[in-house]
Amino acid sequence: MEPSFCIAIKTMRERKGLLQKYVGWTSGLGPVRYNQIENGKPPTDGELAEIARAMGTDPPSMAIFWGELMRENTGSTSKSNRLVS
Repeated sequence: MEPSFCIAIKTMRERKGLLQKYVGWTSGLGPVRYNQIENGKPPTDGELAEIARAMGTDPPSMAIFWGELMRENTGSTSKSNRLVS
């Protein structure tokens, strides 16, 4: 998993207005492990599924959001805000 995916996880959480501690506890990972993920230590597939659930989405939607975010950061038009509604 690319480090930029960890940035996408953080960006999605921020756009949803969720706190790190909330996602950490709600996902069952705990705030320390969740913080590690946001800071670049990639999650396992199982952890990603739990993070997605805690944020009210699913892993495929997170992957789509990541792709949109990458396009947004390279100057392409993006509709990533619709993915976090």
